Amino acid sequence: MALLRDVGRLRFVSGDQVARLHFAEGTPVGRQRRAQATLRRLTDDGFLFRLPRRIGGSGSGSARFIYQLGFRGQREIWPERRARTPDETGWLFVEHTISVSNLVVELIELERDNRCQDLRIETEPAVWRHYLGRSGRALVLKPDLGLALSVGPSQLTWLVEIDRSTESLKRIRIKATQYLDYWRTGIEQARPELRGTFPRVLWSVPDDKRAAALRRTLATLPNPAEAMFAVATHTHTARALLGHPTNQGGET
Repeated sequence: MALLRDVGRLRFVSGDQVARLHFAEGTPVGRQRRAQATLRRLTDDGFLFRLPRRIGGSGSGSARFIYQLGFRGQREIWPERRARTPDETGWLFVEHTISVSNLVVELIELERDNRCQDLRIETEPAVWRHYLGRSGRALVLKPDLGLALSVGPSQLTWLVEIDRSTESLKRIRIKATQYLDYWRTGIEQARPELRGTFPRVLWSVPDDKRAAALRRTLATLPNPAEAMFAVATHTHTARALLGHPTNQGGET
């Protein structure tokens, strides 16, 4: 049930991510074997659906397959919803979602290692923020993740954007401007747990070249953009979210 709940909230997960989340004990080979056996059983019984295409990268076998809730899994996890037979999903969306899932897994592993505490994660659509624009039109800000965590005495809150270099810089600027517009409403700062503060927004990008391009774009925005936005490569995102410097030239 815990495995199904995680697949439900993350939408797409790889076999390797499942092993890291739910089979953390034992040898690497033993963990993978137990994960594979469980995934195979849940897929055969209709609780999970395995996409016919694998993701790239290291690893082999079912570790690189991608899973989502099957018909029976949806009925088990979301009894109030109408279950649907999984259908074809755009591959760019799947890969983006897998990147988000990987960050979630990495943060959970860091909490297990006591690198952070009190980790709270909001995934889509729970993390979406509804507000009224300047014209009074209803708008929705759609971060990829919302995070709250503690590192020693520091309490950190973040909204996270996972960038895969598929969006134009113009689109990035529009999204960043939307964050500034949402900040001006004061809605987020009014949440009791935030005590008048606004989360920092981290843009997680594939490489240094993309990071430099985003920093240049974000630098053209008015205050408080400089204090609000941070940029880190995928490799250094978790470290940045823990409030540690990444030691990459120019990275904020």
